[in-house]
Amino acid sequence: MNQLLYQIQKHRIFVLAFSVVFIFLLINLPSKTANPIREYKTYYIRKTNGELITLHLEESTTHSEMNLGLMYREDLSSAHGMIFIFAPPQKVSFWMKDTLIPLDIIMMDENGLIKEIYPNQTPQSLRQINSRSLIKY
Repeated sequence: MNQLLYQIQKHRIFVLAFSVVFIFLLINLPSKTANPIREYKTYYIRKTNGELITLHLEESTTHSEMNLGLMYREDLSSAHGMIFIFAPPQKVSFWMKDTLIPLDIIMMDENGLIKEIYPNQTPQSLRQINSRSLIKY
C-alpha cells in the first residue's frame, strides 16, 4: 500500500476522471466571456491493475479560476478536464450552475487519495455538492 502511495505522489497523480470540475458557490458569477482556453498539463493515474491512464487537465489555483471552472463550455474532449488545487485542504461545496456539459466531480485528499466521487453531474443544476472531509484536489 505504501508503494502505491509513493507511485501516486511520484507521478503527480491527483485525479481520476475524464473531466474534473469544482465550482465554488459564490455570490458574484463571472461573465460568459471570461472563460479563456487554458493550457493543459498532463497527469497520470495508475489503476489498481497497473494500467496507466493519461489525463490532460487545466489547473485552477485562484479563486477566480475556481469560480469560473468549466462554466459556459459547450464541449470537452475525452481525457480532458480541470483540477482545482486547494491550499490549504478544506471542506468544499460545488454546483453545476452555468455548466453546459455533464461532468464528473472527484474529491481527493492531500495524498492524492480519492475521498468522494460524484459522476455525471447534471448540467445547470443548482444542487449543492458538499465534501464530507478536507479536500486538496
